[in-house]
Amino acid sequence: MEKRYDSEIFQILHYFNNYLDTKSKVELRKAEVWVSLLQKSVEELDIFTEFYVDVFYRSVLYRFLNESNIELTDTQVSLIQRIHAKRRVSSYTDYILLANLLSELYKRFSNR
Repeated sequence: MEKRYDSEIFQILHYFNNYLDTKSKVELRKAEVWVSLLQKSVEELDIFTEFYVDVFYRSVLYRFLNESNIELTDTQVSLIQRIHAKRRVSSYTDYILLANLLSELYKRFSNR
């Protein structure tokens, strides 16, 4: 049976969206569990299969571009634009970049 690696990403995006709306640390604690699972999934990844990114999750990613207090590198901006345009995470490299972006954002949000 093929293991799916998108659920962690979608859960993190869901909780980050709630956090950006409410600034509630509870949402970050919920995201923390999924960030941990995502890091473990990245370490255990054997075969990557591209996955579709629903409109809601693409809008959350795009929201990161528009939040004035979130600074992104050119690579991260390019990644978000690529996912938004293709409507999917289509390569292993993009998956790793996205996982790193979400982990980094979690650290930044937690330190506020």
